[in-house]
Amino acid sequence: MKVRVDFVTNSSTTSFVIITTGDFKRDEFFELMGVSEQSPWLPLFDALYYSLQEKMYPVEEYVNRYGTATGNWFESLQNKFADEVFERIVEAQRTGRKVFVGKLSSDSNLIESFFCVDSFEVENGKIYFNALECVW
Repeated sequence: MKVRVDFVTNSSTTSFVIITTGDFKRDEFFELMGVSEQSPWLPLFDALYYSLQEKMYPVEEYVNRYGTATGNWFESLQNKFADEVFERIVEAQRTGRKVFVGKLSSDSNLIESFFCVDSFEVENGKIYFNALECVW
């Protein structure tokens, strides 16, 4: 048996899906998350918004970057996400909504680390944000 006595880390990633009726706008994201401009939580959600902007890709581009070698983005996403989420992605594509996929990592920064320790799903009439695919 080996015993490790130096620093050990566990990293986490959370894959997310964002579906929008238009562009992914900061004010609409704040509305979705229930954060006002006067909220003491504003800096936290502002940082999350910019992390999401940096890490999200249109669905086809995401699969080209991180997907399987099959080149079939439908198949890649069907294997990655729950059936209900996959069905939402397909429906959004069919109806002309924008679909973005990305992943946050606990190794990146404190904001991403904070949001990687839990999984969540929120939506309103403009944005669907699913971060249920969390892996430790």
